[in-house]
Amino acid sequence: MGYIIGATDAAGLARKFEVKHRAKNKPAVTLVGSLEQLARLAELSPEVLGFYEECWDKDILMGCILPWRKDAQQYLPRGSEAYVRDARRTSCFAVKYGLPVEQIAGRLWEEDSRLLYADPQKALSRGRPFHTFAPL
Repeated sequence: MGYIIGATDAAGLARKFEVKHRAKNKPAVTLVGSLEQLARLAELSPEVLGFYEECWDKDILMGCILPWRKDAQQYLPRGSEAYVRDARRTSCFAVKYGLPVEQIAGRLWEEDSRLLYADPQKALSRGRPFHTFAPL
């Protein structure tokens, strides 16, 4: 069984990519702890926001590849861009990936405007154990 590896900074992301033998052209997933956080980070059309709201209300794991808001780039950890965004400057923003990790992501954001990154949703949906390389 594999692990979902979470990271909050460039060093943790680099280690995650090394351990997982993951190509940098496949960025980490940005785990979002609230719809308010999502709205601060990603460019959302009304339709996409509505889709996220529906999934949130029904407790359905969901993520979309979306561009970052220009004013949200300040939240990217220093040196992390190559690990969290692709060449189009987009990321996958995931919601409803499991209460314990949702609480961690929410608390990091609420207390320090820090972000939590993990593996693709396919791995998240399998209920794998969660491990982090960065202090929470």
